[in-house]
Amino acid sequence: MNFLLKQIFLLIILFQWTSVYAVLPPGAAEQLQKKASDHVGIAILNVDDSQFSDSESYPVTYQAKVLVVYRSATHLKQGDIITIHSYHSVVPIFGPRVPTLLSKGWTGEAYLNVSESAEQFNIAAYGHSFIEKHIPGLKDMSSIDDRFQMNLQKGWNLISLPVNCDSQPILSVASAVFSFKNNSYALPDKLEPGNGYWVKIIEPVSLNLSGTPFTEYSIEISNYWQLLGTIHEKSVPVISPDDAVLTFYGYINGTYQPVNEFEPGSGYWVKANKNAVLTVKKQDDRPQDDNCSDYIGIVSKQMIGMTPRDNYDAEILAIKATNSLVAPQDVYERVARDLTAIRLNDSVSDIHCRLDYSPSSMLISFNDNRSINNDYTQLDCMNEYYGLIEKSRRFTGSYKYVYAGRFDISLLADEYSKLPDVKYAEPNYYYGDGDNICLSIRDGVYSYVFKRGWGDCPSGCMYEEYLGFTSNQNGSIETYSANTFDWNLCER
Repeated sequence: MNFLLKQIFLLIILFQWTSVYAVLPPGAAEQLQKKASDHVGIAILNVDDSQFSDSESYPVTYQAKVLVVYRSATHLKQGDIITIHSYHSVVPIFGPRVPTLLSKGWTGEAYLNVSESAEQFNIAAYGHSFIEKHIPGLKDMSSIDDRFQMNLQKGWNLISLPVNCDSQPILSVASAVFSFKNNSYALPDKLEPGNGYWVKIIEPVSLNLSGTPFTEYSIEISNYWQLLGTIHEKSVPVISPDDAVLTFYGYINGTYQPVNEFEPGSGYWVKANKNAVLTVKKQDDRPQDDNCSDYIGIVSKQMIGMTPRDNYDAEILAIKATNSLVAPQDVYERVARDLTAIRLNDSVSDIHCRLDYSPSSMLISFNDNRSINNDYTQLDCMNEYYGLIEKSRRFTGSYKYVYAGRFDISLLADEYSKLPDVKYAEPNYYYGDGDNICLSIRDGVYSYVFKRGWGDCPSGCMYEEYLGFTSNQNGSIETYSANTFDWNLCER
């Protein structure tokens, strides 16, 4: 690794033994640690105390190697060589003791502040401290693979610890941290692997978490929301019984999204429909009972098995409103409840959803005949996973694939399009217009627009009228006069 020289100023050291000098006030050390720009483990390589003075404090310069990076605003890396300017004095002063004189070979943790100039810094009483903790024999982590880089974005991050580590650098940089236990939020004293946490960050930061990899765990889940953590590697959760979990949600790019696999360092929400046991371990540890056992779908196999639902309209609306491959169960159940209440209004009781594509079929074309030669394993695995029940060749040379369930078929087509030798995959579109329903979800409020169309609808209805409904979480329904603008907004 290239040597990196950075001028970092070592300010005041907090001793961990009793002395006659004043100490930092309660809580001050923790605040100074949080304010420090860099928290690293170092080894002193050289000491320059040539400007020694027995009557006043004098400057000391250290050359140190970075062994561990817990957090770094200056982008330090393991193995970097840094220069640390400090001070030492044999003369007692009022306030915290000035830094001790470290010797060559000293190892420990250091909280460093970066200076823009070479001026002397104020003592701890003025808020410019450096705090160190001697750790004999601290290992050089630059040659150890058991570390994980976590990139935290400005704002809220849903995270977990993929390693077992004694230090808690996330708590040092976060402005707020919440866990979720027993169906309520709490303020954790420390972060532990296996749990998920909400972490709020003021400015983007990269942390290097060093420790023993967290490789697997099992947890009992039930019919309430739980916030889970991940392990050191990409993983797929395994549930017993396998029909217990409705869906997993990750927080990706500022929105909740259904997921089927867990990424290291992320946190995930889960809710079950019955008591079950969830196990998280690396993918290679899963049973390898057939050639398709390694295929990872857009959503879990359990969710695929839940479609088609009994209520067609509720399932289609839940899929469209959430942009999900399969309707999330909680959304589906609420939409089904709302539709039952709304259809007590006779004016909309006969209006149903109308898609411009089939939710259970798509068209696919290949560059060769692999699709009919039964030697295309990747395609076979996808067909099995998503429940293909019928395949027919069309006069154009493409194929019509029909599935048992109902999907956002455009998402499924995109997945098939990634396969080698697939020329295209697209929804099986319908034409014309007619009665329809759309749904939008914002801040827990479900807004429905019912559209009635008439007048040559196979070519596009000549006349349309709209009626709107909203429902809140307690199930109360309100009616409003909708128009074309509301419909277009709902369909967006």
